[in-house]
Amino acid sequence: MNEPRCRRAALLPAVLLAALLPACSALISDAPPVPDSTMVDVLIELHLGQARQARYGDLTPARRDSILALHGLDRPRFDEAMAYYADHPEELGLLYREALDRLQEERPHQPLGLRPDPPDSSTARMLD
Repeated sequence: MNEPRCRRAALLPAVLLAALLPACSALISDAPPVPDSTMVDVLIELHLGQARQARYGDLTPARRDSILALHGLDRPRFDEAMAYYADHPEELGLLYREALDRLQEERPHQPLGLRPDPPDSSTARMLD
């Protein structure tokens, strides 16, 4: 009578292990935490914002946060994605290649990341 009970007790760890293995594999997944297409969009906007900051000095931390939020991200999730890509530089290189290709398609006659200066009042007077 104890033999079937012992068999069931011996099977219990195996059943629990089999049930927990899929959950563990999700924890050690090697997939990026943010979809590639989203990262390309975010990288383009952030780099254009940084170029604008260098040129005009008007990119605020709030603007950076709004770029992330526009794509459903917050700073911790973006940082998590960048940490992933730091461990996978070849994948990050592919994202940047895609971003550069898209920028070149959208702005074939402009230097990457820079838009023409808006005319100010003194420039407008010179053009008259």
